[in-house]
Amino acid sequence: STAARLICIAVFSGVDAIHLAERCVSSEDPKVRTACADVLSHNLNVQNGKPWTLEALLKLADDPDKEVICEFQQ
Repeated sequence: STAARLICIAVFSGVDAIHLAERCVSSEDPKVRTACADVLSHNLNVQNGKPWTLEALLKLADDPDKEVICEFQQ
């Protein structure tokens, strides 16, 4: 989902969008969660939002959908 990607990128850019990003990480749509996993896994070294990033990645790493988990392996 493009929107989920942009929301997560906004967090890394210093925008106060963690509440929106949390909704994406918790979405019922696996495509939205996969998009979040992609952005989060590629931005681990960014300081903005880092505590949230680690928490969200741990949640996504335990996702029941294999597509979401596979995003970490790429």
